[in-house]
Amino acid sequence: MPPIPALAKIGVEMINVGKGDAILVELRDQQNNGITFVVDGGCAEQAANVISFLQTHHASNRKVFVSTHSDNDHIATMADAIRAVGATDLILNDPRDFDPQGTVLTRARTELDADKRDLLTSAFERIDEVRNAATAVGARHQAIFASANPILTWGSWNVYIVGPTSAHFNEVWYTVGGLSGLYVDDDPNAVANLVSAGRSIIDDGVDTSGMNNQSIMLLIEGPGQKVLLTGDAGMRAIREASAIKDLRSLSLLDVPHHGSRRNVDSEIIDFLKPAVSFISSPGNDKHPRRAVVRKLQKAGSRVYSTCRTGTTSIYHHQNLLRAGYSPIAPWELIP
Repeated sequence: MPPIPALAKIGVEMINVGKGDAILVELRDQQNNGITFVVDGGCAEQAANVISFLQTHHASNRKVFVSTHSDNDHIATMADAIRAVGATDLILNDPRDFDPQGTVLTRARTELDADKRDLLTSAFERIDEVRNAATAVGARHQAIFASANPILTWGSWNVYIVGPTSAHFNEVWYTVGGLSGLYVDDDPNAVANLVSAGRSIIDDGVDTSGMNNQSIMLLIEGPGQKVLLTGDAGMRAIREASAIKDLRSLSLLDVPHHGSRRNVDSEIIDFLKPAVSFISSPGNDKHPRRAVVRKLQKAGSRVYSTCRTGTTSIYHHQNLLRAGYSPIAPWELIP
């Protein structure tokens, strides 16, 4: 491997927001100009926490907010954060932008039960709040789908959107019957049944929800680093992304959906083969699943989870060490 230039600077920080996701990616160019991608932010009560990190470490940087999807534990802080620190850009895929006749809401009345319609209504309300905040600070809103071309080059770094594909997005939102899989309920007996049958609980082939699979996924590539941020994307979305860009041998993987078993399987983990894996999770039976952690470890990954480190954040960097930060130990090997 050629030597890594000293000016190739990147920092990826996963803030401990309990149940939720909040990731700050800082890139610097050869003139040391900084840009920060604010990828989700956790639940509303975490707003002050996220804003503090932004004000402390990213005050002078250009700020691009990325809402991977509209689940409360990902998007709820973003409007407050935008109002507090400003933004130049907002990347957010709103299905209503491509639906002038309002067919999504019309179909929701027949394809979703009352509870799930309420979830969708709340999701659109959260989207509206974030978009209004972005408009108020003069940020440019973009809907972006997967492409092999970078959305931005910053010094040595290329930033790509690798999910969702426009075809997958259209299938979920604009195909008759597509909304029925937007929200799914996990079978409470599924794990017990798999264990009793002697099968791996991460290899039963059951994918996550349509909403999760619509998560915006970012790939950041540059000298010495290949970082994949996944939101709550599932197996189909990751496989589609791998057909667009080479996702093998990642330097860092943001493990999707807080380490859920519905988002990765053994084949995907072996394919991605991340050197380091970050998991944002509250630390319950489902998030993260020990079977997911174990498989990542067996694939050679050093796993770090916000539920285990006892720190306010987990930080991965290259040439961008911060004062006061010190090494932490990865999750001990699970037999």
